Amino acid sequence: GRGAKPAAVGAVGEVNLVEELEADKDREIGTKENDVAEPPAAVSVEAQGLSKKRCKVKALRRFSDFEHVPLDCEDWRAAADFHGLASGSGRMPSVCCRGGRDKRLYCISDGAARVLLSQSRMAVRVVCAGVRVFERLHESRDGAPSAWRACQEGVPLLVQLGLRRRLDMSLGLLTQLLQHRSIDRAALLAAAAAGDVHGIDALGRTASVSSNVADGPSAEEEAQQKEASLLSGSLAITLLRDGQNTETLPDEPVLALAALLTPRGVEICAPRAEAKAALQSLALVEE
Repeated sequence: GRGAKPAAVGAVGEVNLVEELEADKDREIGTKENDVAEPPAAVSVEAQGLSKKRCKVKALRRFSDFEHVPLDCEDWRAAADFHGLASGSGRMPSVCCRGGRDKRLYCISDGAARVLLSQSRMAVRVVCAGVRVFERLHESRDGAPSAWRACQEGVPLLVQLGLRRRLDMSLGLLTQLLQHRSIDRAALLAAAAAGDVHGIDALGRTASVSSNVADGPSAEEEAQQKEASLLSGSLAITLLRDGQNTETLPDEPVLALAALLTPRGVEICAPRAEAKAALQSLALVEE
């Protein structure tokens, strides 16, 4: 009988110990639940999310690969001076080129320049923008400036900007030029003497050729001097309308084509498709 009581006491002690252990587990679980539900912990998680978003913000970069070309830079001065463009006239739009590819010069409006030359968080691939006005033939060498030619798509704009290196041709002569795509120098000078070409003096060199004859050059010598003074290179050809003032050429001609003066004569530089379309339009003018 005496041995049963200690056993009962031991059983009660074990039960109490189990209950105490379960109570401790309940307190630990409650403490963990309270820790998760506390507002400060949630705020810290939100702050971590904001810090991650701030790390993902991209730095500003160039919006496009176009770069601004100052009007006093060497390339633009070489092209403008040769073609007789007055950069300080106030009519000149913004000029730009593609980064790392300065062989072509484009004229763009001020609004387009603000967009293309701006900075943003993402770069955009701009396929084309503005009007291509000049393309470099070769770089400067032996102290001479680089050579540039006027592009067909930019010739009308260049004429509006006051391009001086241009020829105004009669309807018949321009039709003949478009049909054969070239005309020799002798025929060009003969047409100029007949009044079918205006502006031939604008193609001369800066230094005039003087004659050693005291009484002045003869007609043949004057023609030879004028032919020798013609400076090869790019130019524009426009249509001479009937009744047009020959002293001042219009800034907005009906037709403008890119051409090239060579030692042999004048050659059309416009694509064949555009030259054919111009020839068809001249046929409508004749009618």
